[in-house]
Amino acid sequence: MLLYSEFMHTRSHCRKSGDKCSIPEPIMADARAIVITNKIPNLPLETFSGQPTDDIEAFLERFKLIKGIYGWKDLDARSYFIGLLAGPAKNFYFSNKEKLDVIEGFDAFLKEFEKHLPSTTSDPNNALFNRRKLDTETITGYFYDVTRLCQRADPAMSEATQIQHILKGLGFQML
Repeated sequence: MLLYSEFMHTRSHCRKSGDKCSIPEPIMADARAIVITNKIPNLPLETFSGQPTDDIEAFLERFKLIKGIYGWKDLDARSYFIGLLAGPAKNFYFSNKEKLDVIEGFDAFLKEFEKHLPSTTSDPNNALFNRRKLDTETITGYFYDVTRLCQRADPAMSEATQIQHILKGLGFQML
């Protein structure tokens, strides 16, 4: 197995001297893939369950961003998307699989999928009122999500009101 440092040394030597590179093409292709892969950030993808506390718009926005960064083709993106579904969202997909699978294009697929899920942007006040910290959720993640919902519900909301919403959703977990 050719080490990455040996590959880079041999490759730069071949370029400088004009010699034909002696690294076999399959190994060179693997090494190029390593170089390219290392430049892509490792972006975590969270699952989406379709619960009222989940934000479909935020999930789709992040998914589309990561799709673009990794350069996924539509068919691959659809497979990854389906793999990230959990709970009611996963149940919805599998109960409507035949109808959803015939939709051409990933964007059209997402629009159809999104139509059938509750939206937090359609009524951010309701989402904010019902928002509670989940047991599996970090305090930081909860804080930023409630702050974002506060801004959607009322861009001029005072910090005191935002803190009330944050504390309301924590219940007795922090008190």
